[in-house]
Amino acid sequence: MGFRWLLKVLELRYDISSRHHITETVLPKMHDFVKKHINSLLCDMSAISFTTDIWSSSVSSSDASASDVIPAVTVLQRLLAKETDEDRGIRTMKNTLLAAVKKRFSDVEKNPLASLLNPRYKDRFFSNTNSAREAKVMVIQELQKMSGGDADQHEEPPIRRPRRDQPRNCR
Repeated sequence: MGFRWLLKVLELRYDISSRHHITETVLPKMHDFVKKHINSLLCDMSAISFTTDIWSSSVSSSDASASDVIPAVTVLQRLLAKETDEDRGIRTMKNTLLAAVKKRFSDVEKNPLASLLNPRYKDRFFSNTNSAREAKVMVIQELQKMSGGDADQHEEPPIRRPRRDQPRNCR
């Protein structure tokens, strides 16, 4: 209210655009313009080099855990492998980046327990069902080692005896 009043005092001819006009008309037009401009620049390039810290910031943070790596790598690989009509001019870059990610993180699923045991991820981000199945077998084997043998052979807990109501000595 105060900003609108200030503009009316300073410049009577200026009309403020509504929030809906900006979000539904101005921003989409601006987005399309920038997107077309970037695509036209990329089409003329024979090679491109860039760095990004978008996905690695969560993996590199001080509170990151090993369970964050497999999902981050899997999502990145899925996005790079997905081909759309908008890939004109950057398809080679995506394929090269995908090959580099696969090479760099080829052994990331060799220790899958952290991601499997994390309730946020479970077995959703493994590259194939065999990796998820092998991880589950590893969990069962670790549990068997910890229990000292076969998980099927376990002792029953002692029988609980019912509590008897005894009169209290209240003063």
